[in-house]
Amino acid sequence: MKNYFLNYIEQLKANKPINIYFDMDGVIVDYDLINHRLTQNEENTFLNKRPIYTVIEILNNLQNKENIKIHILSITRYKNQIEGKIKWLERYLPSIDTNNIHIFSREEYNFVHPKFIKSQYLNKSINNNEINIHIDDDHQVLKELINNKKIIPLHISSILD
Repeated sequence: MKNYFLNYIEQLKANKPINIYFDMDGVIVDYDLINHRLTQNEENTFLNKRPIYTVIEILNNLQNKENIKIHILSITRYKNQIEGKIKWLERYLPSIDTNNIHIFSREEYNFVHPKFIKSQYLNKSINNNEINIHIDDDHQVLKELINNKKIIPLHISSILD
C-alpha cells in the first residue's frame, strides 16, 4: 500500500515542480520534552537527537522523484546551535542538497516566534510557478502560513500512515 502523502504529492505534480519544506524538531527529529536541552546555549545539544526514521524514509522516497525538491527549514534558539543541526543532517540525511538547508536562529531575530521567521523566509523564497508545501508540528507556524495562498501548510500527522 502506498503512503497517503506520497499519493497526494503525485496528484499535485501535474505541471509544476514541487518544493517541500520540512521542519526538523518534532518532524524528522524526536522532540524530547523530558530531556529538552535545545533551549540551552550549547552547540552540540542537537547532535544526539533521535531521528524519526518513518519520516526520513518518506523524505528519501520523495528525493528520488522528478520535479520535487526537498528543503529543510528549521529554527534554533541560538546561533551556535545551527552547526549541530547541520551535522545531524549530514549524518542522517546526507543526500539533502546543502543549498536546500535553511536554518535560522531566534537569537538573530531578537527571539521572535519561529512562525514569523519561517513565514518571512518562505514569502521571500517561494516561486509562484511552483507548488510549495511546508510540513511542521508547530500549530502556531501552520496557522501563520494557512492564509498564504502560495504555501500548503501540513501538520506532520498528515504525512504519516
